[in-house]
Amino acid sequence: MAKIKVAIVYETVFPEFKGGVERWFQYIASELESKGFDIYYLNTNDVTESRNNINFIDIGNTEFSFHLTGERTIRGTLSYAMALFRYLQRNDFDFVYLASFPFFHIWVARLVKTFKRRKYKIIVEWFEFPSVKFWNKEFGFKKGWVGYAIQEVSVRLSDVNITYLESIRSQLSKRKAKGKTLLRLPGICPKIPFTTGIKKNYDSQDLCQIGRLIPDKNPVISLDLVSELIRLGWKGVFTFIGSGPMKEELLERISERNLQTRVFLLENADDESKNLILQNSAALVHPSAREGYGLVIIEAAAMGVPAILIRNRDNKSTELGINPSLIAESSDVSILAARVFEAIRNQKTLSEECMRWITEESPKMSAAVSVSKIANLLRGIKEEA
Repeated sequence: MAKIKVAIVYETVFPEFKGGVERWFQYIASELESKGFDIYYLNTNDVTESRNNINFIDIGNTEFSFHLTGERTIRGTLSYAMALFRYLQRNDFDFVYLASFPFFHIWVARLVKTFKRRKYKIIVEWFEFPSVKFWNKEFGFKKGWVGYAIQEVSVRLSDVNITYLESIRSQLSKRKAKGKTLLRLPGICPKIPFTTGIKKNYDSQDLCQIGRLIPDKNPVISLDLVSELIRLGWKGVFTFIGSGPMKEELLERISERNLQTRVFLLENADDESKNLILQNSAALVHPSAREGYGLVIIEAAAMGVPAILIRNRDNKSTELGINPSLIAESSDVSILAARVFEAIRNQKTLSEECMRWITEESPKMSAAVSVSKIANLLRGIKEEA
């Protein structure tokens, strides 16, 4: 019997590009390949080799790609979409597996399927489903409504929609077109323990933020928080771990505020360096305005390090339920500072809460179980075809 042929569609590849979706899609690709699937990872990350029997295909148009610019632009997204359009016209698959964003990739997959009369099924993972309020705030009223409308149409272009959180499943369910499959999976939590060690220093005042330096991750809020903490007598240091288009702005702000001895930026950190900083921090500061899952928060919890979050509809990481007392109801730095000092005062108790949560919840959020369900779904669809 011929192998089931699956195209994994995402511009960037882990570890060349360190992001949550890259890590997860790499995991899916590896696990599906080990289960007998024929995997092709379509990227613009200049990766063209075979790794662990996964076929990495650089489909071209890298000049404006996400991994080079550090910022997802309309020009770069359309460039990749056109390259994907040409590639799918020349190559057929049983399944085309995509992330929901950028949406144009879904449209391209549907366009080729319709006009080339391809029989492949379009599988889309929805890590987030931003509200119209978010779209309007991010892009303005007119462009915001256009983005929201594109999102609404995109839900209806797939054959299977996949998510991991109940709130997103509910949003998708309300919009699900007749005959489409909606699958909620347990989670994307790798086997625990998956870090270099557990927190042992309960006297630290250090803090860190891990993630790309982009507006959605709100690094400027973290910098404002540092200024407020110093005013209140905080003695620690703050480390940003990550890179992105806001790097130069952040460095300039650090210099303007004379924070060079209190705030550090670590780009391209390997896992060992990242984990060492994290496990010696009093807390992970994670002020994202938009977050689809928050794997780094789970990783921190696995080391006994709590996360300070800001509650809003588009930050789904607040639904995980770890250390609810550290969730701030707004981005006001005085409120965030109070959460930081609470984390510093109660490090041992909060660390024990994290470990208790990870022990109880991680089996329910198993990445291995999720991929097994994906594999069974694909085999089932193929057998019915």
